[in-house]
Amino acid sequence: MINSETKNKLNEAKGDQETIGQGKNSAYEVDIAGAKLKLKTSNSPEKVTQLVELVNKEVLAALNATQTRSLQNAALVAALNLAEELLRVKEITRSELDTLKSQAESIVSELESTQFSQLDH
Repeated sequence: MINSETKNKLNEAKGDQETIGQGKNSAYEVDIAGAKLKLKTSNSPEKVTQLVELVNKEVLAALNATQTRSLQNAALVAALNLAEELLRVKEITRSELDTLKSQAESIVSELESTQFSQLDH
């Protein structure tokens, strides 16, 4: 959860935030499942909001699912859930890229054979 002071900073930073990779870091104070954190990042304010909301949602869900109600355990479960989702998305993306590569190679092969057969006529 982002506190109101951080929301104001996020709104103020929208105009002068540089793109990722240019080295400008902005500081944010965020709240995830009651834990206050200070972050420095070159991500846009919108991206910081998205990241905090995603992590907060995952940690709170894990916290509600764990019997110990330990924030540390919930954070680890949330990290594992997010890592599992990341690996699943990577596998799907890799598979789709392989399919597209195969289709592109097939199309190029067809085009090359069509060009050569037209040259012979």
